[in-house]
Amino acid sequence: MKLEEKLISLRKANGLSQLKLAEKMGVSRQAISKWEAGASKPSTENLKTLAALYDVPLEYLLNEDDPGPAHVERRTGENTEVGHHKKPKWFALMLVGIGIMAVILCSTFFQDRNENPVSMNNIEGSEVEVEETFDLEW
Repeated sequence: MKLEEKLISLRKANGLSQLKLAEKMGVSRQAISKWEAGASKPSTENLKTLAALYDVPLEYLLNEDDPGPAHVERRTGENTEVGHHKKPKWFALMLVGIGIMAVILCSTFFQDRNENPVSMNNIEGSEVEVEETFDLEW
């Protein structure tokens, strides 16, 4: 099986579109299309990334004679981020909890303490001069 056929088969078996695969790898969708059409070949680094993403040996991608895995398991592609580990749900819940605590603390800290307002005229030592009337003539 040729490389381009393997790339198409593996991408479809993992439930990925060309665009989704391109996003995961950090390349353009056109690059994926060219690899699958046989118009160009992925770089060595991209081949390594594809092998890791699809959980197949690099030799399977490189050798046309290599039959590879007996069957390719279908995966959703949602948790197969290249170079990233999916964060556990508890991590997201912890972040939400920290956010809620921050909102509560900020609202407590900045809440109006119902203190009686003081008139500017009653502030001692103030250098503020208060005029009773304003002249707004232009």
